Amino acid sequence: MAFKDPKKARAYRRKYYQENKKRETLLRAKWYAENKEHKRARDKVVVDSLGMRALIILGGRCARCGYNANNNALHIDHVHGDGSRERKTVMTSKTLRRKIAQGEIVDLSPYQLLCANCNNIKRIENNEFARPKPAAIMAGEE
Repeated sequence: MAFKDPKKARAYRRKYYQENKKRETLLRAKWYAENKEHKRARDKVVVDSLGMRALIILGGRCARCGYNANNNALHIDHVHGDGSRERKTVMTSKTLRRKIAQGEIVDLSPYQLLCANCNNIKRIENNEFARPKPAAIMAGEE
């Protein structure tokens, strides 16, 4: 059934899905089981392309040393060291890359691109660690 009005088409699809929820769920599960590798490969391409776009938008090289030989070594860093808090409350790293790539985040000043080495050096210098180690581990107990 072809609808010229997108709102009517969407309403029809929603109603159909609600009426045929079990059937649709089984069909989707069957399709996923038969096409698992294809879906994973397709999802990886989408995630990789968004990640690459985000890296390009952030300058494509380490803000400290200029490294750009391998994109896998480049990390999106939170300038003020609040990345752990943001990941827990607002969004994951994947969501951050997607939002930067799609232009949903306009103010990029809280973010910078750092290579793995510079990112670790910055974390040590600024004492930025995601979670403190438990006292038992620090004392050498297990």
